[in-house]
Amino acid sequence: MIKLLILGAGILLVIVILGTLILIPGMAIFNKMTDKKYNADEKDLLTGTLTTAISSLSATGEVMTTFAVESRKSMPARIFTPNQAGVERLEKGASVLIVETKDGVAYVIPYQELQF
Repeated sequence: MIKLLILGAGILLVIVILGTLILIPGMAIFNKMTDKKYNADEKDLLTGTLTTAISSLSATGEVMTTFAVESRKSMPARIFTPNQAGVERLEKGASVLIVETKDGVAYVIPYQELQF
């Protein structure tokens, strides 16, 4: 009886090892074939649009960023201080540059893309 348990444990161990040796490279090959390269423009990572206005320096609004054209992320937003332009409020729909994020809050300033 004990010999059968040891034999069963040995067979199970061999199956697990073989399964691991086959599955891990198989998963790596699958990932290489199916993953799309992500080429994000730096501007896309740092800019967003206000979905909620920021009415004062102490108020909190909401900014939405778009990654790779299809993935969106919304987060609370506040006006970055001190800012050189003296901005104290931002309207809904304004394009903003995310200067930093701290404790889940994006600190933003107005942003206008230059066309050359």
